[in-house]
Amino acid sequence: MTVTYDPGVHLEGDGWLALHRNENLFAEPAMLDELARRALAKVTLSAYPHPTSLLLREQLAELYGVAAENIFVGNGSDEVLSELLRYLRPSHEAMWLQDVGYAIHGLLAARLGYRLETLPGSTFSTGRVEPPPGPCLSVVDSPNAVTGHAVRAEEVFALGHAPGSFLVWDNAYGEIAGNALPREVRANVVTVRSFSKFYGLAGARVGYCIGDRALVAELLQRKDAFNVGAFPQAVALEALARREHFVQLARQLHDSRERMVTALRALGFEVRPSHGNFVLARHPAREAAALQQGLAGRRIAVRRFPKDAVRNHLRITVPPAPGVDRLLEALQALLGSDGRPPVAG
Repeated sequence: MTVTYDPGVHLEGDGWLALHRNENLFAEPAMLDELARRALAKVTLSAYPHPTSLLLREQLAELYGVAAENIFVGNGSDEVLSELLRYLRPSHEAMWLQDVGYAIHGLLAARLGYRLETLPGSTFSTGRVEPPPGPCLSVVDSPNAVTGHAVRAEEVFALGHAPGSFLVWDNAYGEIAGNALPREVRANVVTVRSFSKFYGLAGARVGYCIGDRALVAELLQRKDAFNVGAFPQAVALEALARREHFVQLARQLHDSRERMVTALRALGFEVRPSHGNFVLARHPAREAAALQQGLAGRRIAVRRFPKDAVRNHLRITVPPAPGVDRLLEALQALLGSDGRPPVAG
């Protein structure tokens, strides 16, 4: 049976407030359009792109204080993960994941023939991860793509301490969370990041990882010949040149997230602390499926996941203030004036 990824509903028509795909709603369209125009002026679309995204790797290396040989760039972080886990498969039979996390990890485990195991620690309920017994391959998304929870850095890196172990830290939301990356590159640890979240370039499909030179050299040998187009490389470089602006946008996102969390709790929602550009919430008196359907009727899309632990939760991307107002108004109407479900007459 083929295992496929469910990206959430594809919206058609006007007037939707799309809060279901964790897109960066603070990256202003006008600013991104300007990035795109500047990038397009610097590429020749009739010519092949640089096969290893060298200039982008050099700029990322300068940002992180490593060498370009420590950076691999792919067609989104999904390709980076796919190439990395395919390379690791001969030396690891099992892949250890959190009890709740990014669905792509489990999908890749199935495609590549890994035995899937759950990391000790009951992360969803405790917030902790613990090393499995013996050497293992651990893939941890922190901040978590579903819950927004960030595992403490020392717990994440402890997963790579045992001889023979390998750690993949999927840190796609790391810049939004303000995570600092270690300057020392360990041979058995790879950090994966993306231009989709912090920089709002989900449509460009640019991801990268930071790892040992020998490992990166292997990935460069194995990848497709021209895996990242000239335009995505150029627009990612334009975004890096304006990094401080995106830092300011992240601060605005944090403020909006705090306001939204406070308001959701006032409506009776239980909201988990989040380090991403979204929150995970449940209402103890209303089924998440009914709320999701009610919001869709008001052209507001939110995400719900089938896994038992989060089945009755909604994942809601944080929008700027007007979007927060619209969401809260809709939820108020669905729940009743006091935040409780309306009483049947």
